[in-house]
Amino acid sequence: MSNVYPKSFKHIEDKLKTYKIPQQCIHCGTCRTYYQSKFWNPVCPSGQWKLFDPYYLSGKMQLAMGLIKGRIKWSKEIANPFFECTLCGNCSEQCHVVETDGRRPIFELALPLLEAVRADAVANGFGPDVQRKYCEAIVEKHNPYNEPHEKRTAWLKEALGEDAFSKNPDYVLFLGCTSSYRQKNIALATAKIFQKLGLKFTVMDDEYCCGSPILRTGRWEPVADLAKHNFEEVRKTGAKTVVTSCPGCFKVWSHDYAKENYGGVLGIEHDFKVLHTTELLSALLKEGKLKFSKPINAKVTFHDPCHMGRNLGEKALYDPPREILKAIPGVEFVEMERVKNVAWCCGSGGGVKSAFPEFAIWTGKERVNEALSTGASVLASTCPFCQRNLDDSAKAMATKIDVTDVVEMVEKAL
Repeated sequence: MSNVYPKSFKHIEDKLKTYKIPQQCIHCGTCRTYYQSKFWNPVCPSGQWKLFDPYYLSGKMQLAMGLIKGRIKWSKEIANPFFECTLCGNCSEQCHVVETDGRRPIFELALPLLEAVRADAVANGFGPDVQRKYCEAIVEKHNPYNEPHEKRTAWLKEALGEDAFSKNPDYVLFLGCTSSYRQKNIALATAKIFQKLGLKFTVMDDEYCCGSPILRTGRWEPVADLAKHNFEEVRKTGAKTVVTSCPGCFKVWSHDYAKENYGGVLGIEHDFKVLHTTELLSALLKEGKLKFSKPINAKVTFHDPCHMGRNLGEKALYDPPREILKAIPGVEFVEMERVKNVAWCCGSGGGVKSAFPEFAIWTGKERVNEALSTGASVLASTCPFCQRNLDDSAKAMATKIDVTDVVEMVEKAL
């Protein structure tokens, strides 16, 4: 493998070399399933989709070892198992290989390794072409959808009016690309909630993509410039807290930029408090500042987004959305079989939705079926990517389950 790490990623490279992650894999197969309810539940969408060892984590470890040792060379066939993967992290969650000091290095470093291998593939000319195109769109138009940058937040200000946004805000609502251009319902519901609660907030007219789509698909170089721009734009507002309804943005802002995670992945830091919308709303609920007046009479189940759950390790946000849903009058809350740290992925992550759409829908259908098995009429999540792919999957199945976001339910119940 070539040395594709930017200087700020040197510490990850050192960790990977120190722990020799691929060599630690004993190919036991525990990365494939999770034991619960007296049977083994699959956890790996990629492996279950292909039913071929290179698509499970243990197989990817073997391929990574071959690349590192120079025993195999890059080809489309070698690259596909790494890219036809949602990077949901459920595989590493199941790994029980430990060092003598009790550490679980595969659990900690499997995802950084897989992202690093993707970066090496891209550096060697391998990687889905559609991902290259949305990287170019992010650089040129600051969003992966190649949409006009000037329309990013203009529509929201037109919908709510300029008076909704504070000149001296406590919060910056970081919309994210998908909620700005595709799942506008989530951005609008979030802003309406803030407005109804009397929160002093604003949005940034010159918000750039956070960098998540290209961090996950091996095209790292532009990310530092995107981050620095967004930091400066937040500082201009005077706000000290960034709130986002997108777990992809949330992971980048709270985890990938953070000093304590891999020493500051991008070699840059910020001093803002970062919250997912449901974190803030759950806190306001406990303080008695969020009160519901309209019932939603429905049986509701909840899907945990990977970037808001296990991908954050000990800082996973499992409780806030559940606390909110349970507090809405009329809601009968039910859980699916695979939840929280073992939740089945929605199928949209890791660049899969754009590069391997059939795989994305197949994965989403699995989750929709699991939701239907609870008897729920509503499948709620807290992620624009999850909502989009689960809704696409439900429509492909011709089922009438309502796929929504928690913030939409909150806005309706206020």
